[in-house]
Amino acid sequence: MQNKGAIRLVAVLLGLACLYQLSFTVVTQIEEKKAKKYAAAAVEQFRQTPEYAAIDDNDKEFSAANLAREREKYYLDSISSEKVFFLYTYKECKEKEINLGLDLRGGMNEMLEVSVMDIVKSMANQNASPYLHEALGIATKNYNTTGGDFVSLLGEAWNQVAPGRSLADEFSYELQYVRKETRQLTNAEVLTILRSDAESAIANSFNVLRNRIDHFGVTQPNIQRLANSGRILVELPGVKEPERVRKLLQGTASLEFWTTYENGEIYQALVEANRLIKEMQLAERPVTDTLTTVADTSSLSSLAQQSDSLAAVQNMEKEYPLFSILSPSVDPQSNTLLTGACIGHAHYRDTAKINEWLRLPQIQALFPREFVPTWTVKPEKRYNNAGREEDRFELIAIKNTSDGKAPLDGGVITDARLTYGQTGNAEVEMNMNAEGARIWARLTADASRDGKKCIAIILDGAVYSYPRVQNEITGGRSQITGNFTIPEATDLANVLKSGKLPAPAHIVQEAVVGPSLGEESINAGLMSFLIAFLLVLGYMLFFYNGAGVVANVALITNMFFLFGTLVSFGAVLTLPGIAGIVLTLGMAVDANVLIYERIKEELRGGKSLRLAVTDGYKNAYSAIVDGNLTTIITGIVLFVFGSGPIQGFATTLVIGIITSLFTSIFITRLLFESRLSKGKNITFDNKLTRNFLANAKVDFVTLRKPAYILSVIIVVIGLGFIFTKGFTYGVDFTGGRTYVVRFDKPVSTNDVRSAILAEMSGGATEVKQFGSESQIKITTTYMIEDNSEAVDTLVANKLYTALKPFFAADLPLSEFTSTLENPNGIISSDFVGPTIASDIKRDAVIAVVIALLAIFLYIAARFRNWVWGTGGVLGLVFCTTFTISFFSIFSGILPFSLDVDQTFIAAVLTIIGYAINDAVVIFDRIREYRTLYPKRELRQNVNEALNSTLARTVNTTGSTLVVLIAIATFGGEVIRGFSVALIVGIISSIYATLFVGTPIVYDLYGRKQKKEIEKK
Repeated sequence: MQNKGAIRLVAVLLGLACLYQLSFTVVTQIEEKKAKKYAAAAVEQFRQTPEYAAIDDNDKEFSAANLAREREKYYLDSISSEKVFFLYTYKECKEKEINLGLDLRGGMNEMLEVSVMDIVKSMANQNASPYLHEALGIATKNYNTTGGDFVSLLGEAWNQVAPGRSLADEFSYELQYVRKETRQLTNAEVLTILRSDAESAIANSFNVLRNRIDHFGVTQPNIQRLANSGRILVELPGVKEPERVRKLLQGTASLEFWTTYENGEIYQALVEANRLIKEMQLAERPVTDTLTTVADTSSLSSLAQQSDSLAAVQNMEKEYPLFSILSPSVDPQSNTLLTGACIGHAHYRDTAKINEWLRLPQIQALFPREFVPTWTVKPEKRYNNAGREEDRFELIAIKNTSDGKAPLDGGVITDARLTYGQTGNAEVEMNMNAEGARIWARLTADASRDGKKCIAIILDGAVYSYPRVQNEITGGRSQITGNFTIPEATDLANVLKSGKLPAPAHIVQEAVVGPSLGEESINAGLMSFLIAFLLVLGYMLFFYNGAGVVANVALITNMFFLFGTLVSFGAVLTLPGIAGIVLTLGMAVDANVLIYERIKEELRGGKSLRLAVTDGYKNAYSAIVDGNLTTIITGIVLFVFGSGPIQGFATTLVIGIITSLFTSIFITRLLFESRLSKGKNITFDNKLTRNFLANAKVDFVTLRKPAYILSVIIVVIGLGFIFTKGFTYGVDFTGGRTYVVRFDKPVSTNDVRSAILAEMSGGATEVKQFGSESQIKITTTYMIEDNSEAVDTLVANKLYTALKPFFAADLPLSEFTSTLENPNGIISSDFVGPTIASDIKRDAVIAVVIALLAIFLYIAARFRNWVWGTGGVLGLVFCTTFTISFFSIFSGILPFSLDVDQTFIAAVLTIIGYAINDAVVIFDRIREYRTLYPKRELRQNVNEALNSTLARTVNTTGSTLVVLIAIATFGGEVIRGFSVALIVGIISSIYATLFVGTPIVYDLYGRKQKKEIEKK
């Protein structure tokens, strides 16, 4: 072996580098344990103080947890610049440790999309033509279907609905008065401006979101903007309050200060509105409908009296349609109007109906032109018309300006922080810049002179507070008061301090993993890894005796190199990533098996041990390199077209293949050379395995025609199931929400499904067992098209209502929806919007096609003939079809999930890489025999190539299947379907290589040779 010294040096240096990289993880773990002990001591001390006793019971645990995070963060911050590991500070060590994915440590993964349509709308004229509205509608529909650049789609839609018309006319105010454009711009120039502004808004949104996350206090957050799109990926490990995070990320932070009307100025208009609504409803009723005559609605006292009796309350829906759901702001004792800007209050279920009535043109004509009714952000305890106390939202009378712009907005805010009022309630105190302080002083002075009116503070379209102004406020300081909890006030201050989002950002994809599920994933992943590792070591030791020990040393070294390389590249270790590492174990054996089988062939040929080792390595190189390169190709395709955990799988797979090549080829060779130089023997078998398949004489060529028939039958049956039964698609492909719910007792999926459908009608819902009988997976498309911020909470609440009866013990809503370490409730959830689902399906198809095309081109180029590429790809098509058909046939039959989703596509691509590896080894042997025996019939060369590599095929497949069975059995429910797909695909790949791909190469070559002979 040449260059042994250089290879030994590289191995030592690589080992030292990996040890160096992994040492940082050990150091950070030690320091973080110290920080947790310090935080626990601080919390215990805090619990003994009067301040803790004075906190509301609902906020005590939050305050304690918040203090623990603060103390832990304080400790780690205090040592961040201290050297804790030789010359490295804690902060530097933290940046170099193993980075676990969210599925292993819990947290949230959010994909947000900045609405380019809203950006375009904000730039358009207020009186934009119907052409623009129609074009925006078409562009939005096309974007949701195909994706792409929204501005380009708008240009295409404009040419479709308004050919020849100038697009600049729709944005004349923005172009002439804001941009000072004096010439008439072409449509292409307008689109360029829109695209530039959208790009700027997305970049600004990214910066604002990053600032919010930085202030949120999450350890190791990750935020990145995805290339060529308006999407922003946010990863927040360890987050335990999903709803709080959603509000933080989606709120635009559009803070506005508005003057208001007094209740007395609006009440008479409300009375007239009630009368008009009653007349409209009366006109819609049949003539035979009789109504009871009651007092005049213009009388305030009579309205109050009507509310006193139950009969009057029941009659109010007919006589007082508006006031029956919008209780006017009236003192029930004195029957007089209350002062202030609140004109009424209503239950949340009635707010939509009230909004619908107040938006009617004939109703709007009754109110002042500047009147804008706006609801408060949180409900207050108020009495309804029936005299029952309930949570009700207040309706505030905002006074609009002539240009529709707020007199003062959040752009003047320089700082915001959490404070406590005189009663101990949480508040947010704001400081303004000089311009803001001047406008604020004028606003408060005008309000105090004008009968001490209220000023409403509105954030993202909801009233947070509407304090009455007693006198002028100078200095630019103000407070936002309300019934805030400490976390709500903290987040509000964070949002205001970070700034306003230029455009709304909607969550289009979400994954939430609770810490308990993350811990279970780690345990399951480590268990499957350990068992698979031991099984592979045992398999190699049993089959190859002494050489198996050398292979095991190479495997252990490979794992060490693999983890060290992952850390050095900053790769994120996910649960599919662990599966990739475990799969690498099986595939790493392939190179050793190839080499060992070639060495055994050389020994059987009568060569000495040293010469057999030398020739065995030399003859196996080309097959090893070709087979692993094709797998790397599929890994790269997976990384490019996958996302999140799939990229983690692809990363570990590719790095694992590269490190396994080094250890299998060079480390084992060094160990062999060391033993040979000392005159020691090396055994490659034992009595049980010595002649395993050594004398195989199967006539594969003769069997090819029956195999073709069988293959066609299998494909036809599979396609029949695919086109008739179809698949159970995962949420990745359908869009929707998925919840994994754990109960405190076994439940029936049919009963759960019925309860959910009764509560959440209007969407497709699927319920299946997920692991134990007390754990289920729920997938629903209920309200999937709704992009409002409140929809996630609404769906979760309805799910709680449906599932509450199935818990043996009473489970509060807060514990059911929280991802805190509760034993029961929602332990993980996923959300995929329709647009993302469409993109994922498109990318999946592209990935499979590109993988097949890339492999065809590589094989055709490497073997210098398209015949090899054709045979290889057709074999891949068969095993891919077989695997897909298996998922269609057995979906709903086997006791675990067989969903077709991103993970399944990752499995298919992995199968493609693995199967072509097997085919390449056989093709390489056929090519070798054709070179050694050019005059021998092709039939004989093909049969002998297949038989001579049969032992390698069985051994490699066997070791890989052992690994995959360990993953499927011990890896947990999350990756069980993935493991099953690989098992089915790898078993079918043996058949595809022996009876599909190679026979097709034989037939195509035979026809080619026949044509050449006829031509001559």
